[in-house]
Amino acid sequence: MKDRIRQHPVLSFYILAFLISWLGWVPQMLQARQVLALDHPALTIIFTLLGGAGPTLAAGLVSRIVEGKRGPGALFAALFRLKAGWSWYLVAFLLMPLVAAVALLAGSFFGQPLPELAGYAWLGLLPLFLGMLISNVWEEIGW
Repeated sequence: MKDRIRQHPVLSFYILAFLISWLGWVPQMLQARQVLALDHPALTIIFTLLGGAGPTLAAGLVSRIVEGKRGPGALFAALFRLKAGWSWYLVAFLLMPLVAAVALLAGSFFGQPLPELAGYAWLGLLPLFLGMLISNVWEEIGW
């Protein structure tokens, strides 16, 4: 099996990525269709993470087989190589809120009332942000 993966690493990656992802998504689809009962919330979380992490797990496994012990380390090390200055990362994180604020102010200039922002559950954004960051990163590393 390892020789086949070494001979065809890209094909092996795709097969493993879809297989692992489907191991997470199929049980959720069956639950949605009421064919399977996932009674424990932890099972839903595990299957969701497995479905989203399929490409990364496949990439880690294939890189381990093809490149040896250093393969997965090299794969994950690329995440921390900054190819742009810190100022560009600030722009990436702050540009959208700035554009939204300018749009709200422009709307108020033309008679659109500003929304009542005090009524929003701002603390709920942190878990949402972290959840999206974690779930998206696990998928994107592999691809």
